[in-house]
This record gives sequence, C-alpha cells and structure tokens, in this order.
Amino acid sequence: MDKIKSAWEIALEKTKNVKADRESLKEREYIEQGKKIISAYLDNPEQVNISSSLNKITKNYQAFAKKGMVETLLSNLTLPLTDYTAQRNTRVSQAFAGLLPGSDEVAAVFTQLVQFFSRFSEDRENIQEQIKAQYMPKLKQKAEAIAQQLGTEVELDPFADPEFNALLKRSLTEFDERYNAVLHQAKDELRRLI
Repeated sequence: MDKIKSAWEIALEKTKNVKADRESLKEREYIEQGKKIISAYLDNPEQVNISSSLNKITKNYQAFAKKGMVETLLSNLTLPLTDYTAQRNTRVSQAFAGLLPGSDEVAAVFTQLVQFFSRFSEDRENIQEQIKAQYMPKLKQKAEAIAQQLGTEVELDPFADPEFNALLKRSLTEFDERYNAVLHQAKDELRRLI
C-alpha cells in the first residue's frame, strides 16, 4: 500500500533540485540598494550624494546598484503635468549627471528633454484653450436655454460642465499619449547610453 505523503514531504520533493543562486540574490539585493539610494536622493537631494553612495558599494556589485538607480530614475522621469513632476524631472536630470559625470551624450538627451517638456507644457495649454474656445458657443447656448427657463441671465463655467470636462479629458489623454511615446523613446535612448 502506498504511503500518504504530507504537504511537507511533497514540498521537499519538488524543491530538492532547486538551489539558491547566491549571485542572483546578491544582484537583487544591490539593485534594491540602488533604488533606495535614488529614492532618498529624489526626496532630499541635499542629503544624498549619489557618486559617494555608489562608491561605498563593493566594486563587484556597483553595476547592479547602478542598474537599480537607472531604472528608478527612468520611472520617475514623467511628463510635467504639475510643478511637482517638473521639479522631479529636474532632480532626475541632476541625478543622472551625478551618476554619469562627464557624459556628453546623456547631457545632450536631457537638454533635448528640457526643450521637449517646455514644448509639452505650452502645447497642452494651447490644446486646453482651443477646446475651450470651440466649446464656448455650445456653452453659450446652454446658458441661454437656462436663462429662458429661469428668467434671469446665467453664466456657466466650462470646467463645471460635465460634457466639456469629458471632451477636455479625452483630448488631453490623446495628446499626453503622443508625448508619452516620445518620452519612452528618450528613456530607451538613455538606457542605451548607460
């Protein structure tokens, strides 16, 4: 008669050929350490020196830490939708300069990104103004209809109108997607340079 195996015995059988890859564990550990260094830098750049933090890591593992740093920096490089994200992008640029001092190619990419972000902000404002201008006749009709019902003049705010907000959101989402595609290409270029 066959012996019924416990869950523990089954687990041991399934894992008996699995060996812990120490180098893989070290790689993950130092990637995480690199991510933490960059996160601390982005939160408080005056308190963290990237190159000295990297130099404190054993030479054999610096490449892993650098990999974690780069991925964290790239994930924090976003379209400047707010003042906070614009400041964050500036810190990302400064962090790359600290991580790769003297890299003219990386500096050139960030020079282009500064222009790209400026253009993005201007174009986004223009899109909002164009949509508002296009929608104003419809909003005026709505205001006139309400005024006839109430017997008094009414002024409507386009940003309080759900139809306007839906149109604006849809248009800005499409606009942002196009710019995000270009930003993704810039991130790929930065990965290639590192």
